Amino acid sequence: MSIVVNLKIEQGTTFRHSLVLSDSTGALINLTGFGAKMQLRSNPSSPTIILELSSYNGRITLGGTRGTIDLVLTNTET
Repeated sequence: MSIVVNLKIEQGTTFRHSLVLSDSTGALINLTGFGAKMQLRSNPSSPTIILELSSYNGRITLGGTRGTIDLVLTNTET
């Protein structure tokens, strides 16, 4: 699954953002057992990756049956 989300992140601040995934009926999507990866770019078509977040490097936390995806960037990363 690929999702494009435009985020505004202010330089020098700690950034936290939560997403909730649900299906077309509004039922939460169970993320138990899944991993996630996100690439930050200046715009979606840019070939240059600024930063990569993932559930493997601790920058993304998946909420299992709650369907949540929590993103965290430190102030030095922004």
